[in-house]
Amino acid sequence: MFLEKIKLQNFRSYSVLNLAFQPGLHIFFGKNGAGKTSLLESIFYVTQGRSFRTHQTQTALKSGESFFRVQAQLNGEHLLQNEVIYQDEKLKLNQNNKPTTSRKMAIQSPSILFSPQSLDFVQGGPEPRRELLDEIVLTRSPSELMTFADLERVLRQRSLTLRKLKKGEISPKAAEGLLIGLNPLLFDLTLAIVELRIKALSEILPLFRESARQMNLGSGVDISVEYVISEQEVLTWSPENRKKHLSNRLLELADAEMSAGANLFGPQRHDFRFKWAGYEARHFCSQGESRGLILALKMAQIVYHQKVRKTRPILLLDDVMSELDSERREALRGLLATGEFQIFLTTTEFEKSGFESIHQNVWHVDGGQIVKVAKILN
Repeated sequence: MFLEKIKLQNFRSYSVLNLAFQPGLHIFFGKNGAGKTSLLESIFYVTQGRSFRTHQTQTALKSGESFFRVQAQLNGEHLLQNEVIYQDEKLKLNQNNKPTTSRKMAIQSPSILFSPQSLDFVQGGPEPRRELLDEIVLTRSPSELMTFADLERVLRQRSLTLRKLKKGEISPKAAEGLLIGLNPLLFDLTLAIVELRIKALSEILPLFRESARQMNLGSGVDISVEYVISEQEVLTWSPENRKKHLSNRLLELADAEMSAGANLFGPQRHDFRFKWAGYEARHFCSQGESRGLILALKMAQIVYHQKVRKTRPILLLDDVMSELDSERREALRGLLATGEFQIFLTTTEFEKSGFESIHQNVWHVDGGQIVKVAKILN
């Protein structure tokens, strides 16, 4: 998969921008605030159907404008025309002139992001880790897209019921009756997604460990992951024991959900965590070691994608090289050199990008203007 063309209208600082790309590495360098990250965000938007910077879509709208649009032409197994439009406070996604969803867009036009924020996944909250794990799940099983869509629908219905109960708009008896009708489907969907996640984790774990080994990360240290439901590690449990545990939790949380007026049961409450020598990495590892772990997982994700999908995702690296020590930079460079990836990399200083020997596809970004540089003089 590679991005051939992209067009931006009223996106961040860009009024109008048209760019064409080749396969291979593209480096965008310039000062902070020049618009480099906004360009990578637009590529992520038009391949993933969402931003990696914010959940507030309107913040990507150029000041004083009423809409933004990002259009892209991508070439993979098939030619794709992707489009993201924000207007009248609504975000619309189209693929080949037909409405689509962010998950469908991501499956058809895969991209993988490395950013300073992603390097903090180990130490941060569980939501980004769940999102990353579900990306891996859908890489492996794109046909399970409807399972996630069905879960979101059931959670919305339960959330509406629980909120109405909390506000006194319906009686406890009425709420209980509605929840009893929804709970069997919620349980089945939760169990299905848990097993999908655990299967994906089990398959990517050897690749993760190999990536960590290549980076000399924690030499001789056992590096692993765990899947956590209500503070219970269940990755090594049998499917029957996981099913029993989930069934018990659904019953145990019933009163608490009605008191809180919110969903407390379901895969949206689960987590996966990194383990270092048997300890939880977020409490035990240094910042450098934590960043090494997520880098190893991202590298494993790239290899896994190639293995199961037989395609190469677009790689987006937003000022990551400056956040890594020399050993980690070399490990990442080594992986990228092994495959014919299309890579978009931003940096404030070209000579510190980690790719100083590359004198093609180099772009200078300054004040929302992007100019291709024919040659960089050392």
